[in-house]
Amino acid sequence: MTNWTFTKHALSRALDMLVTPEEIRACLDSPEIAYRQKDRPEGYGVRQAGRIGLAVDYNRGIVLSVLHREEAHYSRSDVAHTVRLAS
Repeated sequence: MTNWTFTKHALSRALDMLVTPEEIRACLDSPEIAYRQKDRPEGYGVRQAGRIGLAVDYNRGIVLSVLHREEAHYSRSDVAHTVRLAS
């Protein structure tokens, strides 16, 4: 298992969304979907399980943001914001 570090933004989002530790662990340890983002910096991707997704930097082992998985609650600006945070 990779040791992941969380940005302050990711922790804040998790608290705002009332995400449980079990939901985060499911995304990190056994995601239903995991993919790299071609339109983002090298190594960026998303891991999804249950109701959430995690925007991650695979190269540095960082969770950048916690996202709503349903499109009704999600916008591209959520991930775009994570790029600025990680810089």
